[in-house]
Amino acid sequence: MEEKKEIKITIQRQGKSELDYSRSLEELKEIHKERMERIKAGEKQLATLEFAMLAYAIDCVNWVKKSFSIDLDLEEGSLLQFQNVLENAQAAIKKGALPKERIDSFLKLFGGYYGALILHNLGGEWVQSSIGPAVEIGTRHAFVMTCIVKFLNSGAEDESCIGFYGRFKDACSK
Repeated sequence: MEEKKEIKITIQRQGKSELDYSRSLEELKEIHKERMERIKAGEKQLATLEFAMLAYAIDCVNWVKKSFSIDLDLEEGSLLQFQNVLENAQAAIKKGALPKERIDSFLKLFGGYYGALILHNLGGEWVQSSIGPAVEIGTRHAFVMTCIVKFLNSGAEDESCIGFYGRFKDACSK
């Protein structure tokens, strides 16, 4: 039996969150658009991890709409539709239909959306960790990219976004 190595994960907090993820997706899109204009006008300090992850979430929603004609929002009800999108991506990966650079870009899109959905429903904030962006709620962390990578590599029998979300929600309520 293979022995698991303990991974030392470090967390960097980004400061007080400036985005209110309890808002609707449409409101967050407007906030993103306004902030993007300010960044283009020279306010580079607004280009934060939180802003980047929101941009990925919005790009994911737009891509899913274009590719699958599915309207994702940030409500828990979208988890099933999101899981279906992940299953399609996993099937394409298994067929070898996606080059590595496309997989990496999808990982960012999916991670941004999944994290935004968690933040919308459970609260918390984005933090940077030594293994990638994570959602932090109290002392708990959701390493959203890791969850998606696990699913894409091994399928729902290992880790579905629905199952992970349910366990994380339960853990945060204790």
